[in-house]
Amino acid sequence: MDTIPISPPPLPSDPSIPSPQIVPPPPTVHHPSKLLWFLAGLTILILGILAGYFATNVLSQSKKPSDDATTPSQKSSTNFSQLAVSPTSTIDPTANWKTYTNPNYPFSFKYPSNYTVEENSGYISILSPLLPVTDKGYELKNGELKIEIYIQSSPVNDSLKKYVLEKKTQTKENLPESKIINETEVTIDGIKTILLKWEAVGTGETRYVIKNGYRIGITKYPLETSRQSEFDQILSTFTFTD
Repeated sequence: MDTIPISPPPLPSDPSIPSPQIVPPPPTVHHPSKLLWFLAGLTILILGILAGYFATNVLSQSKKPSDDATTPSQKSSTNFSQLAVSPTSTIDPTANWKTYTNPNYPFSFKYPSNYTVEENSGYISILSPLLPVTDKGYELKNGELKIEIYIQSSPVNDSLKKYVLEKKTQTKENLPESKIINETEVTIDGIKTILLKWEAVGTGETRYVIKNGYRIGITKYPLETSRQSEFDQILSTFTFTD
């Protein structure tokens, strides 16, 4: 018969003898691998190269002048050449006006088509449309314009100074209350004239000129009018004939 081994009974534990302490192993510290550091450095290097390339190309393109850019002198010459080739066209405000001529008088002029012209021997009247005022007197108002032209033969040894002096004397005799406001020299169609601005029955101005054996007086009423520009344009069309 087989013999069964019998284990000895466990020894009672002695509380005075400490049990051996189990010390856990130190934790494992994972350090980044050298491959990750290499990849990070390579990425930063590539980004730096791309940024430098982009900045260099953008700045060079912004500073580079365009093909059609011109210097100030080139622009100036271009502008002057364009002005020379295609001058600015102007509209003649008197293009649709009527023209007054008389073979007996040494001048012609243009006037607006809505003006009324009357003439007699040695006298021409050019009158603008009148304001719709029923109680107006003889004196013309602002917004109206009347031009009177007097023509007479010039005496022997005549001069513009004599002509103007005679007219001043005659006006003072006929209208003692009249007075000269201003006297200046002006030109009409390049011909010297004397301009008198006066005050009598109303106000006005008269230009005196001697041309081709004729004394010519051009009077405008009233002195101040909103139709002054029309009067100036009429005078600008005044042409003396030989």
